[in-house]
Amino acid sequence: MNNIKIVFIDLDGTLTNKNQIVSEKNIEALKLLKDKNIKIVITTGRWDSYVYNLIDLSLIDYIISNNGACIIDTKSNKVIYENSFSKEDIDTINSYCISNNYNLIYNGLFKRYNINDKIDGNIYQGVIICDSIDKMDKLIEFTNNTNNLKLAYISYAYYKKIIKNEYTANINLKETNKGTTIKYLLNQLNLSKENSLCFGDNNNDINMFEQCGTKVAMENSLDELKEKADYITLDNNNDGIYYFIKKYFNK
Repeated sequence: MNNIKIVFIDLDGTLTNKNQIVSEKNIEALKLLKDKNIKIVITTGRWDSYVYNLIDLSLIDYIISNNGACIIDTKSNKVIYENSFSKEDIDTINSYCISNNYNLIYNGLFKRYNINDKIDGNIYQGVIICDSIDKMDKLIEFTNNTNNLKLAYISYAYYKKIIKNEYTANINLKETNKGTTIKYLLNQLNLSKENSLCFGDNNNDINMFEQCGTKVAMENSLDELKEKADYITLDNNNDGIYYFIKKYFNK
C-alpha cells in the first residue's frame, strides 16, 4: 500500500453502520490515513449537506456527492466540478413523478427542493421514493426509455427483494457516475489510478471500482461488486474500514 496517495470511501453500507453513524473506530482509521498524508474523499450518492453534518471535515479533503455529479473542496467549500440537470430534464422527471404519484426531492448545492418548490440553483440529482417493488420496476423502465436519465443508485433492499414500505432511487444524468468524477479528480491532482484505493458496497460503486487501482468491497456488498474487488473486508456494522486500514496501513 506504499503507493496509495488517495482513498475514496462510500458512505451508506460502507463507512457508516446500520444506524448511519461513523463509528469511533472508523474515525480512528481516517485519522491514521491523514497522519500518512493520504487524501480522503467521501464518494457518495448523498447530498453535500448530509456529509457536512455527518463527519468532521478536517478529516476530509473532497466530497464527491450525488453519485458523482459534484465535487466540493472541503477546505474552500467551492465546487470544482459539476454536472447538473437542464430545465428539460427536470420537466421530464416532474411529469413522470407527478403522474405516477412518486415522492421526489431534488438535491442542489447545500439545498434541497420539493417537487413544487421554485428552483433557484443547479440541480445535481433527484431522490425518488417508491412504496413497492412494482413501482421501482416501473421507475427503472421509465429511466431506461429516456435518452438522458438513469437510476444511479437503488436501495440494497430492492436487489435482495426484501419487502419494505420504502425503496430509494437516485436519478442522475446518464453520463454522471462516481468513476468519471474520480478520473477527473485524479487528473486534477496529478495522481495515477495506481495511487488510488476505494471502498464500496453497492451498484453505484461499480464505476468507482473501474477507476481505482485498489478496490475493497465490504462483506455486505452486492455479489456483483465483490467479484470486481481485490480485497473483501468486514461488513459496515463491524468496522470493515477500520479493520482494513489498521491491517494494511498501520506499519
